[in-house]
Amino acid sequence: MKKLYIPTTTLNFNNILSSESVSPKSFYEKRGFGYARWFSIPENNFENVILLYDSLGSFERPGSDYEDHPLLIEISLSEQSVSRLTPLNEGIYSCGHTLYLTPWNTKFIFFSEKDKEITLSMSESSLETKLIKLYSKRLLVENPSRTYGVISVSDNFTINPSEIEKDIRINKMKGLLYGYYIGALLTTSPESVRQLNVAREILNLFAAILSDLGKRPTGFQLNRLDALLKEMRNTDPFYNALHTIIGDPEKTSQVLSLIKSEYGFLKNEINKELLLNDLHAHNEQIDSKNASITWIESEITRIEAVINKEHQPLSPDKSEIVVMDNKLSVISDHIIRDKIENLLFKVWINELFFLKNIMERSTRLKRNFQMRSQ
Repeated sequence: MKKLYIPTTTLNFNNILSSESVSPKSFYEKRGFGYARWFSIPENNFENVILLYDSLGSFERPGSDYEDHPLLIEISLSEQSVSRLTPLNEGIYSCGHTLYLTPWNTKFIFFSEKDKEITLSMSESSLETKLIKLYSKRLLVENPSRTYGVISVSDNFTINPSEIEKDIRINKMKGLLYGYYIGALLTTSPESVRQLNVAREILNLFAAILSDLGKRPTGFQLNRLDALLKEMRNTDPFYNALHTIIGDPEKTSQVLSLIKSEYGFLKNEINKELLLNDLHAHNEQIDSKNASITWIESEITRIEAVINKEHQPLSPDKSEIVVMDNKLSVISDHIIRDKIENLLFKVWINELFFLKNIMERSTRLKRNFQMRSQ
């Protein structure tokens, strides 16, 4: 691995973290995603290439109304990656493609603690820098003895359109992977979501009743509360087991009524009248929370705990979704079980989703199909 250094300004810090990459300046306005602007500095001032230095050095930024401070990016590249660079003056290389950063191959170097603190404070409110925590141990303060100068090489480098197209595909593929893994992490069972929504609506109903002068439910509120409490009862394990055996909701309710009349109570029974009486009797002068509110809030907490337990972190080692060479290569058959649909999904992603202009391509395909049909 070879360490190389990219001089830039802290004005580009959020830009860099948003995509975890550094591109030639001309790429930003042409690629159609992320930031459309890159701030050049004299030590790295070419349009179509990035300049990299093979040794650590310092430079200064002129006074400005903006928080413009020197920033040095250290990136470790493999021999294969270095072979793609073009040597210029001694110890300086040019790069005509995007360099992708990771917390394992990258460090951000500031020349003062103040510059670092200001840059981090400016990035705190930016959603684009959500990955900055991964780089927290890679943010350093150094005082290099060497000073970079402006190199005397003519800017005759041309832009490489194929590299821009490659960046577009990589960005969309990253979006696909992030979307899948974030969605999987947040996924919970429909049953748990339904329970939580019911409990929250009951809490809102109780709050509305408490805010009424007489603390009595309206006819609509009473009917809605009946429906919600019935919905909550239907999620009770005992009720579900009994309903599975009997197979008829009406007969299940009759059996429950018989059990209650025989023993005087039912486990986990929700007593609507008691809940309403507690709401009606609540004295706002007493510094205590209403019993009915306390009950439903505890139910919400319990359901949320169940949902949290349902969340299972995914491991890339499971190969549920695999990307190779900027193409979707594998979708696990437990995600899309039908073999034909699995294959069609991969073709759709790779041939249509990753095009720069999906609508234009879709229109062209439709037109060609109509012409063949005629």
